[in-house]
Amino acid sequence: MVTTIIFRIKPKSVELMTGDGKVLADSAIYGPLLERAKVNISCTVKEGKPQPKVVWYFRKSRGDDLRELNGETVTPDNTTITRVLPLTVTREELGGELTCVVSSAALDADIVKKVKLDVRVPPNKTLITGVGEHATQGTLLTLTCTASGARPAAKIEWYNGTQKLNADDQNIHIRKLGECQDSGNNQGNGRMGETLN
Repeated sequence: MVTTIIFRIKPKSVELMTGDGKVLADSAIYGPLLERAKVNISCTVKEGKPQPKVVWYFRKSRGDDLRELNGETVTPDNTTITRVLPLTVTREELGGELTCVVSSAALDADIVKKVKLDVRVPPNKTLITGVGEHATQGTLLTLTCTASGARPAAKIEWYNGTQKLNADDQNIHIRKLGECQDSGNNQGNGRMGETLN
């Protein structure tokens, strides 16, 4: 009679780490990350038998489905497995969340670690209104500049040529219209408006 003994060992630890060596706690915020930045984030599992499966997922916002991401598996020794995720940051990641899922026959349930992405992007739309075909010296103008799609909200400054205009200058009134939610996106894109009189 032949008896086969199968050893199953739960993973000892699961650790999320940035490319520069910073350890991230579960549900931590990773950033700020600038648009077009190239970053790496890894999910490392120590020990475990059979070797655990490690997969990265991305979710844009709550209620969205998880989308599996390609990563590179590295096994520095026979007790450690690391799944490295190279990421080029885009607007698509704005407000998103990365999830590392570790599964193994030794586990009753998958181990899940999450990281919220703090992505910073410039305005994707700037609009100046109130400009006619021409203006003559001494004419009162009301100009409005609206910048939207930025996170954090854009800071608006007014210039006449290369000279910055200030509210202290004679006959210039700068009024902040406020910051509001961009109606086209629920991930906290900033929208800023300002009027120059």
